[in-house]
Amino acid sequence: MIAIIAILASMLLPALNQARERARTTSCLASIKQYSQATILYAGDNNDFPVPLYNKSWGDLWPNYVAFYQAGGIDYDITRVPHEYGYGYVARNMVCPGAMFSLSGSAQYVLLNASYGRNDHQPLSGNYYTIKLGKIRRPADKIDFMDATVHCVAYYSADAPRYAALLAVNGMESFWDNERRGVAYRHPNQSANFSFFDGHVANLNWREVRDENGDLGDAAFQKHWRLDD
Repeated sequence: MIAIIAILASMLLPALNQARERARTTSCLASIKQYSQATILYAGDNNDFPVPLYNKSWGDLWPNYVAFYQAGGIDYDITRVPHEYGYGYVARNMVCPGAMFSLSGSAQYVLLNASYGRNDHQPLSGNYYTIKLGKIRRPADKIDFMDATVHCVAYYSADAPRYAALLAVNGMESFWDNERRGVAYRHPNQSANFSFFDGHVANLNWREVRDENGDLGDAAFQKHWRLDD
């Protein structure tokens, strides 16, 4: 009898793990969707400009904008936002359930920057790196938010081997590993969740958003990352 139970348990465990991973992915997609909607709503109040990535002095990072959280109805920690370094702190349920660094402690409000990042290829407009939504061609193809271990992600750092190296060196995700942080492929089959400038979200394998070489002439860069084409 005990042997039969053990066999049944071994058969059920993979299915349970898969169901748990699907639930995590779905929860993460819902959070990214809310940040994407916050971007669109913020732009509606700011002459069609979404919340900037940062300014020319590398300050005023996007997680530092209280108006952005308010536009999206996102629960944030007002005692730590704005922060001198532009770190953003949000309720635990507003980060990816797989964001190891953000969720490593038990605090009620956790670091957003180590859960989600944004496309770092926005052009300079005045003193800020941002672009009017109306100027983005094919917004359904253009990435905005994504699973990430840093607030802004460049195309070259969007490959799964880089994320695997981050985990191997640090034993978990790390916000402080400048050499290896980038897109976080936390979900099954080396996938991550992304939002696009038309407002939709998708779970994608890394090879769908980055070519092997990681050069700015790549078709994947032109399709998904370049915003000023």
